[in-house]
Amino acid sequence: MSNLRAVGVKVWERDPDTGKQVRFEGCGGHFALSLDGVGEGFAESGKPHTLEFKTMNDKNFKVTKNMGVEKSKPIYWAQCQVGMILSGIDRCYFFAVNKNTDEMYGERIKLDKKEAQGLIDKAEKIVFSNLPPDKLHEDPSNWQCKFCPYWAVCHGCKIPEVSCRTCAHVTPERDGTWSCALGKPAVTCDDHLYIPQIMPKDFEMTDASDDWVEYEDLDTGEILRNNGNSREIFEGRMRDGNA
Repeated sequence: MSNLRAVGVKVWERDPDTGKQVRFEGCGGHFALSLDGVGEGFAESGKPHTLEFKTMNDKNFKVTKNMGVEKSKPIYWAQCQVGMILSGIDRCYFFAVNKNTDEMYGERIKLDKKEAQGLIDKAEKIVFSNLPPDKLHEDPSNWQCKFCPYWAVCHGCKIPEVSCRTCAHVTPERDGTWSCALGKPAVTCDDHLYIPQIMPKDFEMTDASDDWVEYEDLDTGEILRNNGNSREIFEGRMRDGNA
């Protein structure tokens, strides 16, 4: 930031109203993105730009410098697009710093409205879906899946954490709130009921009611009834080394 200010760019790192990082929301507030800042007064354009700063190792830095952000780091490019469309600012300045040499690379990115809106639509579809989205690949050994932090849950190797989002009683609302069929507050409670479709692949549903679901653990033959004991099931699974 100091380098930008030194060349005459006016930079906002914090929201002047909250004193916190500049943040914009979508999907009623269920989806949000924080910017590293907003800059105005660049030599290339006087228009405001969202700011994104990344550090990279030497290999990734050289690839990004040679190929550009969109081709070399599509996730970062998507982040820039989402930041622009949510903020209403149609330019982004992306900066990368080489962790090995401190060399800097800067790239101005324009808003691609079609692509950016597609990302927002994708987020909305996921947020308001009653069931988990389709896997990126059915093959758990696919390299794209293996790099995902949710690989184990998505491919049925790990039981998900106990939260309102994994509870069959809870629905995310369009105004950013959560509603519970049992009238509970939006915190983990003793009536949590796992959404059956997100359970591990070795849990086969054998019976169900409105407030309980019964599973057979195909590995052990054990019958488990999920009836407000989700945390107990989760912790037991963790103890058994299936985390």
